[in-house]
Amino acid sequence: MTVAAVPNAVRYDRGYRLGRYPAYTLDASAQLPIVGRLFVTAGAGYYTSDQTGYAYGNAGLAFEFKSLRLDAGYYVAQDRAQALFPYGRAGSRFAGSVSWHF
Repeated sequence: MTVAAVPNAVRYDRGYRLGRYPAYTLDASAQLPIVGRLFVTAGAGYYTSDQTGYAYGNAGLAFEFKSLRLDAGYYVAQDRAQALFPYGRAGSRFAGSVSWHF
């Protein structure tokens, strides 16, 4: 579980900067082993700022091999997320990552 507070987050509405406001997030994630080094992953959370907010979540698979980890998942966010951030489409999409730990 994660709880985070951003005291001075930039807030947008449909691409226009409105100002800076406090923002808060609460989310939870889980990883369960399926077989060997293969895991199923999932998470859900909520973001709120200045009396507006949206829910988000993800589900996917992860595989670990020595110090490498491969993750692939499907990420979703409520439509309100797209209006709050000017960084392109925020919504349903697949994503993957490779990480290395040492």
